[in-house]
Amino acid sequence: MEADVETTSTHTSTLTSARSEVVEVVTRGERRRLWSDEQKQLIVAEAMQPGALVTEVARRWGIGTGLIYTWRRQMRQGELGVVPV
Repeated sequence: MEADVETTSTHTSTLTSARSEVVEVVTRGERRRLWSDEQKQLIVAEAMQPGALVTEVARRWGIGTGLIYTWRRQMRQGELGVVPV
């Protein structure tokens, strides 16, 4: 059973719960990485291998799956210095 406690200050009066909640803040310590066109091509080629799963390739390289799909589209459009297939 939770008890309600009234807290009063000179400016405000509020009714708060006696139970405190723990809040965990997770921050990313690393900076945004820059990938060379060669690295992007290598990762996309790895993801396009027969039987390869994009999720596994992304996890291995520490990137999101959406980034692989973006690079694949760029590769097809010739934006990564590769002739489109």
